[in-house]
Parts: sequence; C-alpha cells; structure tokens
Amino acid sequence: MTLHIRFPDVWPGWNIHECNLTPLVDPETPFHKARRDGCPGLITVDVDPKALSDYYSDSPVFRGLLHSSENPAEDVTVVLKFAMREDLVDDLIDEDHMYAGPLEPLQGSTVPRCYGAYSGMTDEGQLVGCLMLEDWGEVLEKPFRQLPMDLRYAQFQ
Repeated sequence: MTLHIRFPDVWPGWNIHECNLTPLVDPETPFHKARRDGCPGLITVDVDPKALSDYYSDSPVFRGLLHSSENPAEDVTVVLKFAMREDLVDDLIDEDHMYAGPLEPLQGSTVPRCYGAYSGMTDEGQLVGCLMLEDWGEVLEKPFRQLPMDLRYAQFQ
C-alpha cells in the first residue's frame, strides 16, 4: 500500500510537490491489517491549498481530501500530521500505536479514525513521516491551554 500526497504548487517555505509514503508500522497486526485490507494499493490525498499551517515547522499539519478509488462521493476529509525529522517520526509511530491500541474502540465516536502512519523520502532526500486522521473540525486559533476554561471543559462533555 502506498500513500500518494499531492501538495499545492506554490506555498511559502514548502518545496515538496508530491510524495509517496509507505506504512510505518507492521502491517500484519490485526488492527493495521484491517485498515490495509479496506484500502486499495494506492491511496491518494490532495492537500487543501487554503490549509492554515506553519509551513516552516518541523511538524506541520494540513487538511486534505482522501480520494475514494471507487466512488468520488465517498471522498473523506483528513488531517495529515507531518514529521520532518527522524525523532518526530518516532512520535508519530507512538501516536499510531495509541490509536491501534487503547483508542481503537473509541475511533469514530470519541476520537477521530486513524488511517495509519506512513514514511518516505522527498525528492531532496529528506525523511518525511505522516499520520493520517479523520478530520473532526476547525483548527484552534490559539493553543488549547490558552482557551477560556469553560471552552476547554466543553470539549470533554
């Protein structure tokens, strides 16, 4: 299985136009095998050109459209969490294991669905990691800890 990601042509500070990534974790674990069996050999995501992110970050987050190979009406909006350094790729693997383990029964109801962690090399030879999650809404305009307490509390009700 390959995750093919296409980026907008012109973004400040972002020189990757497309990349092909492969699964980061053992695809034979029961959870990952089920995810893989439900996906075609090539998964394509187009990154939203209006996505708000820190393009210069070592861990940018983008919104994109995961294309259904059989039915375009079933395309899914996803969030792509990138890691542009090897130590950050390890963090994505840890997060993927959380989704595959204790969070697995909560996916789709309490936490977003996880579509896996992937990695590969850019044309420039840079390691890239990516965790693909179901999109559950808008980006916070400031860090969670800076939100008013009543709004933080409301997130967990």
